[in-house]
Amino acid sequence: MASSSRVFGQADEIRRLQDIAGNAYDQAAVANESARVLRISVDQPANCIAVLESQLAGLNPVASEAAAAKAEAEAAVQRAAQNTWADQEWAAGAAERARRFAAVLAAMVRWRASLP
Repeated sequence: MASSSRVFGQADEIRRLQDIAGNAYDQAAVANESARVLRISVDQPANCIAVLESQLAGLNPVASEAAAAKAEAEAAVQRAAQNTWADQEWAAGAAERARRFAAVLAAMVRWRASLP
């Protein structure tokens, strides 16, 4: 009888080890599924980030071109203001330039008249 109880004991031990192995296999399957879900949950935002970064890369040249165009427009306004100021200064000095030109012309006429 001792040998038969030993066989039954071994069978019980085998069943217990099989149960442990089955539980470990089930836990591994759950862990694999959890890892897959985590991978998906990490990959989705990563894909979104990649898409947003590519869109941002496409917007950066547009934004820099817009900033350059704005700066150029501001520079053109400033040049126009300077040109307007220079034109006003030139116009303000027109009477004085005409007076000097007339004086030089009169001096030349007098000089020519004084020649023999």
